[in-house]
Amino acid sequence: AKSIGPIAVLNIANHRSDAFLVTEKDIRSVELEGLPAGDVKEKAISLQDLLEQDSLETRVKTRDKFGKLLEWLWDAGIQKVLQELDLLGSRKGQFPHITWVPGGLLNAFPIHAAGYHGKKANKGNVLDSVVSSYAPTIKSLEYGRERSQAIVLHSDKKSALLVSMPETPDQLSLPFVHEEINSITELLAKRGWESIPHITPPIKDEILHLLRNSNIAHFACHGES
Repeated sequence: AKSIGPIAVLNIANHRSDAFLVTEKDIRSVELEGLPAGDVKEKAISLQDLLEQDSLETRVKTRDKFGKLLEWLWDAGIQKVLQELDLLGSRKGQFPHITWVPGGLLNAFPIHAAGYHGKKANKGNVLDSVVSSYAPTIKSLEYGRERSQAIVLHSDKKSALLVSMPETPDQLSLPFVHEEINSITELLAKRGWESIPHITPPIKDEILHLLRNSNIAHFACHGES
């Protein structure tokens, strides 16, 4: 559907790397010359090293290096993908949507954050251009969309589990978690959805139990792969 937006399947290989772009009009491939398999592997190792080094004491240094990786990812191929789909550029109001299906070691990278930020944001980034989602395969995306449509069309009760964790041991606090949860609650209420907020520090067994009785879930917390 047009409202769901295009799919970008990123295939990294030794011989040649490509983005396969799936839209409502056609399917086409675009060569990603800047993302050869060797470079992606090298950068993925650098990213892993940064994550292992990162702490509150090293945050300034690691954040700067992490920013360089995001800029490399943008220049090496992600900018080209958005350009090919005519999705490049800062926006106000309604943002178009794209689903990324990254291959191989590209799964290690936050593609939705690729680009230039802060004072250099005018050079472009993904966050200012589109709303991003991820899927492991096109088949799984198709299944998920069918499931979500079935929920909207046939479920008598539409409930959303909202899990928040503004404070996490050994991690920086997330200052806008409460605003995020409140905004989502308001949006869901306008569409007839019931929100199930989980405010206390989440416990695995509790969350798994609540997930069984929810149509969708939203997590406002730190994440690790």
